[in-house]
Parts: sequence; C-alpha cells; structure tokens
Amino acid sequence: MLAHLREKWPDGRGVREFVRILKLHRDHPADLIAQAVSQALEYGCAHADGVLLCLRQLTSPDPSPSSLDLSRWPQLVGVGSRPPDLEAYNRLLGRDEE
Repeated sequence: MLAHLREKWPDGRGVREFVRILKLHRDHPADLIAQAVSQALEYGCAHADGVLLCLRQLTSPDPSPSSLDLSRWPQLVGVGSRPPDLEAYNRLLGRDEE
C-alpha cells in the first residue's frame, strides 16, 4: 500500500496518507484494517478516506430496505416489477429499428 501511495503522490502526500491508514489501528483490529485496505485497492480508492469508507461499510453495513406497504395504493402494486422496455431508449434517440 505504501508503494502504491508513494507512486500516486510522490510529493510526500502518499506517506501522509499511509500514516493516516496506520492510525486506524488505534480503533480497529488489524484483520479488519487489512480487509478494508484490500477492498480499497480493489475499488480503486486506495487512500486513507477510501480505506476508512471500506472500514465503515465492513463494521456497519446498511440494512436492507423494507418493502413498502402499498395496500392503500393498489394502482402502484405493479410499478417496478416489469423489466424496462429497452427499445424505448432507441426511440428517444431517434433510432427506430424496423
């Protein structure tokens, strides 16, 4: 990670970013930091803020949203259940296929 950051920011910012990542060890276990670093590298956000974001996602994932109760609005029950008509995009662009 240090080599990557130094290559990205050779002016010294890379080392400062690496130190910020190391400071995360104060509040989080090493294996969790390692997992967050791996994710940040995979996502292409290999810097302190990217690692912190991945760490937050690992420690408190967003709960799945609950389903809406549409019993009061029966006309909305089918909305979003059908796949989109992809030909509509061609019509909007004026590319009607015959």
